[in-house]
Amino acid sequence: MLLKTKDLFTVCTIILGFLVLPLAYTGEIFWASMMILIGGAFDLLDGVYARLTKTGNKFGAEFDCIADLIIYSMAPGVLLFFVYKDYNIYLASVVGILPLLFGCIRLARFNVKRIEYPGFWMGLPRPGSAVAIVGLVNSQLFARYDLMIAGAVFVLAMSVMNVTIIPYMGHHKRKFGILLKTILVLALLVAIAALFYGYFWDVLLVYALLYLLSPVYAISRKQRKKINKFITEWKSDSE
Repeated sequence: MLLKTKDLFTVCTIILGFLVLPLAYTGEIFWASMMILIGGAFDLLDGVYARLTKTGNKFGAEFDCIADLIIYSMAPGVLLFFVYKDYNIYLASVVGILPLLFGCIRLARFNVKRIEYPGFWMGLPRPGSAVAIVGLVNSQLFARYDLMIAGAVFVLAMSVMNVTIIPYMGHHKRKFGILLKTILVLALLVAIAALFYGYFWDVLLVYALLYLLSPVYAISRKQRKKINKFITEWKSDSE
């Protein structure tokens, strides 16, 4: 049998990605957004369980890539379409297709010529753009001000950043020091506290923006030189 226990997490991710459609269609934008976040959690647990049990395999890796495309690219696109459809159906169609289109391009590039560097993602990872999107459309900022056009530009920027080769900190093959662990725990506590005050999504949006800008302030000069050398070699091998 191809499916193993670890793949059940991936199955849950795909199911949750699909549920975004009926929930968004019925106007349940909050719960549709929660499906994306919970699906992302299951995606994370899939990798954790596979490493702990040492049951990772090629099928699981490919299956996970498909699930990632659904939960981080297709599902946010569906969510955006239903958020924008009453404003302008044509704009809704364009904005909705952006995460999926660039997500597909990113996956195709990864399959043709992988670009991997220990501890970093090349290009804004799709979970980052997905969190930014759900944070935006549910935020108090988006609800109180007319940000439809600005939001569309923001989504375009997020989508394009998916296919760049700008380095972003990742969790794969990275050792988390005490300082970084402390920051992550504090960030989680702040998000939980914000939930009780109605600003949970705004906090997520701020986190996403901080991550978007992280290549500017979170990478040391020494690391940057090594990454730039790696990117140059990758480009030469791709020609």
